Amino acid sequence: MERDDRVRMSFCAVRAMPAAFALLALAGCTRPINRAAERRIRDLLPQALGPANSYQVHVSGSPFRTASGRLHDVTIDGQDVQLGHGMLLDELDLHLQGVDVDTLHKRLKGIRSASFAATVGATTLDEYFAGENPQGADLRNVAVHFAPGNHVVISGDRMVLGVGVPFTVSGPVRPEGGRRLELDATALRVAGIPLGGVVLGFVKDHFDSAVDLSQLPFGVRITGVATSAGKLTLSGAASTAAILAAAH
Repeated sequence: MERDDRVRMSFCAVRAMPAAFALLALAGCTRPINRAAERRIRDLLPQALGPANSYQVHVSGSPFRTASGRLHDVTIDGQDVQLGHGMLLDELDLHLQGVDVDTLHKRLKGIRSASFAATVGATTLDEYFAGENPQGADLRNVAVHFAPGNHVVISGDRMVLGVGVPFTVSGPVRPEGGRRLELDATALRVAGIPLGGVVLGFVKDHFDSAVDLSQLPFGVRITGVATSAGKLTLSGAASTAAILAAAH
């Protein structure tokens, strides 16, 4: 083969490289780049966010940008995430946009924005109440139910002389301080227990302490509350600065 022919073939090969990369992308051959990033992020989550039954991570965007450390979107789905005071979040979903990673030093450099959604199941709250009693009272069969319109109903039996006396405490829930949820004391309905008594104070305080997202290792601001059958969902913004600090 003549030298000029070899030069022309090399030039054509160089010109064809962008097209070849495009074909690889269309064929899905670049997906392993994003999968590798997902694995690396997932391995860091128990330390950054806390223990959980499982974490799933999805990185979207161009694999070429991912390889350079500029991730378009990162979605994190945690199941049974444990808070610092022992309460579990049935689900914790984080959506990070504009994630910038220092690939040389393997550290998180920046996040443009972050939002979250946290779900607490009624069964999880039942377990949180189980075996807990205020001083001088014996409560049994405490159960939490969610009603439409962001209402919560807590029912149970108060033992009096060996007999279970049914009680209910119900009312709307509202964000308090941006990081926790509380039963609205101004709109509570109570049956079977004295107003202003020890049992009512215990039920309200115990519920309020359960749904406390200040126990997360990063700051959040609750802006939305929604109740549906069997679960309560909180949503809002997460502190990008706190997530960066927790990741280091």
